[in-house]
Amino acid sequence: MVYIINAHECYSGNSNGLNLARVRNQLLISITRSKAWVRVIGYGDQMKKLQEEFECLRSQRFELEFEYPSPKEIKQLRVVHRDVQDDEIQMIRDSDDDLSKIVRYIESGKIHVSDLDETVVDRMKEILQ
Repeated sequence: MVYIINAHECYSGNSNGLNLARVRNQLLISITRSKAWVRVIGYGDQMKKLQEEFECLRSQRFELEFEYPSPKEIKQLRVVHRDVQDDEIQMIRDSDDDLSKIVRYIESGKIHVSDLDETVVDRMKEILQ
């Protein structure tokens, strides 16, 4: 018997959705390597959504159907679902906090876009488009 605990995390990964591919792969590996019975245990709304996925698969007799993504979509998926280490997750969170703070300061009028380095602002515009 294989017990998979905290399966609810397999629905959305961590709070930023980072490492979702890794977590879902762990679930798949745990299920497919079992020799007999598997118990998948989790809680909350995320577990309910995961359970709905299981029920959908069961209704399709466990046959997976999907559209193969285009090369452009594959490139985006590799970025979104890349394997991110803990130190990188912290760096991403810190950067997100910094950007959020800058946006709040600009919106509140505490700083003006003209106060910022023009080259950096232009580069950010290019990156975000």
